[in-house]
Amino acid sequence: MPAFVLDIKDLDAIGREFAFVVEPSWLAAELEGTDLRAHPERSKGTLEVRVQRSNDDVLVQAHVVTGLVADCDRCLEEVFLPIDVRVTTLLSPEGSGPIDVEFAEDALDRDTYRGDEVILDEIVREHIVLEVPMQIHCPGGCEMPSIPASVRGPDDFGAKPEVDPRFASLLKLKDDSKKDQE
Repeated sequence: MPAFVLDIKDLDAIGREFAFVVEPSWLAAELEGTDLRAHPERSKGTLEVRVQRSNDDVLVQAHVVTGLVADCDRCLEEVFLPIDVRVTTLLSPEGSGPIDVEFAEDALDRDTYRGDEVILDEIVREHIVLEVPMQIHCPGGCEMPSIPASVRGPDDFGAKPEVDPRFASLLKLKDDSKKDQE
């Protein structure tokens, strides 16, 4: 069941404003199948919408404020991600124009609606997910997990190995030739 629905008959050229509550339950359902989750208390947010209608086209300008929970990519601790995103899109009736194989520049900011209702759920979800950073880290940084001794390498791992004294003169010759080339 859509949560953010506007009736076309209520829209005009002057524009109207609407306010919705972004419920954690809606957010949880929309984020199902992703690594993102809704926080039971902190994810409750707002959706403020200004809508204008010009003939059959509908201009939607919205502001979404909510929050998500995800795992830190470094330490795997839970991180709260505040979301504050502005959305602008132009909606046209479904099937109202020719389908172009090549997209026009404004096609990326254009979407469709069906029937007498404009359902904003998919648009809101898309912009919330796009606002999440690609790499999620704890605010202020986090400690890297320690490596257990059973899988850690020796303490001198990566150190220069000692040179066999029999090859010391060859190593000196090699170093001298590098200096000459510089």
